[in-house]
Amino acid sequence: MNGEFDDRACEDLIQQAHTTSLTVTPSLWIRRTHAVGMRVKQGKGGGVNAYPEIAADFRLWLDPAERLALVRLMSDIKAD
Repeated sequence: MNGEFDDRACEDLIQQAHTTSLTVTPSLWIRRTHAVGMRVKQGKGGGVNAYPEIAADFRLWLDPAERLALVRLMSDIKAD
């Protein structure tokens, strides 16, 4: 866990993104919330790297059908 994570800044960024034209970039997210597990490299050859767990969760966030399939699979496993 990240004891330095700023929940209030997280809520503020999400609210601003929903109500204004603010684009929440990875750099902005990391800087404002003190997030860990992500790294941004600027310039040629740059990009965003994240821990595998963060990347997997982001993928599920992008694809609600896949998230639903995972939830159903976990429900089936718990029922056994």
